[in-house]
Amino acid sequence: MAGKTSSHGIHGGMMHFGRSESGTIAGIGAVVAALLLLLFAFALIVGGCGGNQTSQSSTSPSATASTVPTGVTVDPSAAALLPSNVKDSGVLRVAMNIPYPPWEMYVKVGGNEVTGCDYDLAAALAAKMGLKVKILQFPSVGSLIPAVQAGKADTLISCISDTKLREQAVDFVDYAESGTTILTKKGNPAHLTGFDSLSGKTVCIVTSSSQTPVANKLNAEFQAAGKPPMKIIQLPSSSDLTLSIVSGKVEASLVDLTNGIYSAETYQGGNALQVIADPAYPNGMLADPIGIGVLKSDSELRDAFQTALQSLMNDGTYRAIFEKYGLGAATVKAPTINGATS
Repeated sequence: MAGKTSSHGIHGGMMHFGRSESGTIAGIGAVVAALLLLLFAFALIVGGCGGNQTSQSSTSPSATASTVPTGVTVDPSAAALLPSNVKDSGVLRVAMNIPYPPWEMYVKVGGNEVTGCDYDLAAALAAKMGLKVKILQFPSVGSLIPAVQAGKADTLISCISDTKLREQAVDFVDYAESGTTILTKKGNPAHLTGFDSLSGKTVCIVTSSSQTPVANKLNAEFQAAGKPPMKIIQLPSSSDLTLSIVSGKVEASLVDLTNGIYSAETYQGGNALQVIADPAYPNGMLADPIGIGVLKSDSELRDAFQTALQSLMNDGTYRAIFEKYGLGAATVKAPTINGATS
């Protein structure tokens, strides 16, 4: 989702486990087992597409239904692959965590009408399969995979990065790819030219986001080359990143490519920020596939998505949706299943 740690990144805390001096070996083993399960669950939600995102505080999902989008016709081969429960319902239930612009967002602040690249894509995919779409808003990125596993939604489409760890929980149909880019102040006063020019600079990232391994990689390379490392400042949200850049507290930020492009185009009317693209990384550094998540046992729906997505690519709808939101750099040539490399 390449990332919401998105394409989404999220921030989290550390859990501390105490140990009784008189505890038994069995008790210690239980604590270790619990710790491993918690670490697995935490790792599933960290490392998504982009930086941290603001989400609703509600613990129950809200729903937004849409009609079939105009200009998209049913692909009988995709519709034929649908499992009977989805086909009979006539509705595709899609789990999202909103907002994470431009992937998913509300038309108006405080409203519940959804727009964005993922929303348009979900509606178009549903139409290809002869369905309407219902968007279900969940309160966090970490709640999306459990929602699908619990049967609360048929799928998740929310700029979620496909990773090997997440593939242990769900199957992904990958529909985009996005890595990390550089966001700086408009006019580029720090004279940045690419990732190598960040040596010695003060750079901010979202805590525990998918930009953390990029920052670690760059600093390791700088130190190995005898160059000064970046000074990394970790902040809780993507809005904190933009404020730090504009105020001059930092010289740059490492952000998800697609979220960075959107921020540069929209923040303060497009007059405050700019992306520094590194020619060596056209899709961003450490780019991850972004995928549609379905139950591992639901191979029929997974294959229906792959067929419908290919159909949208063939008729030009897929590219048009991504271009509409300035996300052409994140498009892929063909949908793949479980394409994670790490």
